[in-house]
Amino acid sequence: MRRIILSLLLLNASFYKVYAMEVNYIDLEKLTTSQQNKIKNWVQHGIESTFNTLGPLKQHTLPVNLKPRYFAFEPVPWASVKRGKVDGIELHFC
Repeated sequence: MRRIILSLLLLNASFYKVYAMEVNYIDLEKLTTSQQNKIKNWVQHGIESTFNTLGPLKQHTLPVNLKPRYFAFEPVPWASVKRGKVDGIELHFC
C-alpha cells in the first residue's frame, strides 16, 4: 500500500512539475482584469494541450507577446510560434 501511495505522489509531483513553466506575458498589465484572466486561461489550456500531445516542453520559460486587435471581423483568438534562442508565442485576440 505504501508503494502505491508513493508512486501516486511521485506521479502527481512530476505532472505538476511540467506545468511549473514560467510564462512571461508581455504587456499583460495593459489589459483589464477580465481580459488578463481570459488570456491566462487560454495560455494554460494551450500548455496543457501541448503537453498531452507532444510531451513536456524543453524550455523553462515561455514568453507570450500579446497583440490585442480592437477591430476584427471574427472574434477568434489565434497565435503563432516565434522561434529564437527561447521560443515564444505571439497571441492575437479581440
